[in-house]
Amino acid sequence: ELERDRKRAHLALIGFSDDAKALALQFIKVAPHPDLGVPKVTIFSRDSENDKSFIEQRMPIRLGLVDVNVVEMALFPDYEAILAQCTKTDPVGLVYLSERADGQQQRFAFELAALAERTSSEAAMICLKGTASNRLWVEQMQNYSIWPMRCLTLDDQHLSTSALSGEIDKLAQAIHAAYKGYKLNVSGETPLDVMGEWLSLDENLRASNRRAADSAKTKLEALGITGISFPGVVHSPEVSEARFEALAEAEHRSWMADRFINGWRLGELRDNRRRLHHNLVPYCSMTEADKELDRRQVQTVVKLLSEQVV
Repeated sequence: ELERDRKRAHLALIGFSDDAKALALQFIKVAPHPDLGVPKVTIFSRDSENDKSFIEQRMPIRLGLVDVNVVEMALFPDYEAILAQCTKTDPVGLVYLSERADGQQQRFAFELAALAERTSSEAAMICLKGTASNRLWVEQMQNYSIWPMRCLTLDDQHLSTSALSGEIDKLAQAIHAAYKGYKLNVSGETPLDVMGEWLSLDENLRASNRRAADSAKTKLEALGITGISFPGVVHSPEVSEARFEALAEAEHRSWMADRFINGWRLGELRDNRRRLHHNLVPYCSMTEADKELDRRQVQTVVKLLSEQVV
């Protein structure tokens, strides 16, 4: 998005079935970036009233972590209206087709891409469900569309690190081990269930570490660290303190989104059983000790990858 001079990441969902909901929630977790504004999700829905209930309960809109726009979609789609919604204010980066049969998805993708080409609209990625039929069709379309196309499957829950390495759990475990090491050396109480070994952790907490690992590529690129393979050689330029701080704040927004999506809410004290946490607040409102956890998270990822942990 930065290379295309975009102001923020924008995801458009054509239909809002379960797989589209899962993609939207994952997008909200990994989209925070120090150089981009609040991510945006545009949902084209045939049942907007029912969908709004899910949006209000599961998407962290009230925390200011995402902007959501719900557009009522007619039985027979108006491609021009859909393209206008995708491009008029914040050009969309990814369009996901989540409903209808394969043939209908293919027709939708073709019509949208063809219209975008005729009107010279800014390019976006069009994603279809990862069925065998769609995969074959996308392969055949590679040389005919200005808007690139690909297929997503349920295995594509993690959209950055896993695409490069397939080793996201390994990095997540290393991040957890580093967190435990830090907490053992600072004062203050930490719930025992957070300090356990990886296999004994609640799945909700393991997922939180995977989320941190999943945004590793974003963290590194934001620091100007490039030329990375997993494993590989990491070349790190001099990074200013202000830059690290901006990335720590982005990490905190990503963490807040993950916790809210997984049912956590603001509480005076941390309570893992009730899923309450005192740090579901803006970064600027936290104590220096709590900010240090986000700073350490960024530093840990850079250190682990430079040491070829994965």
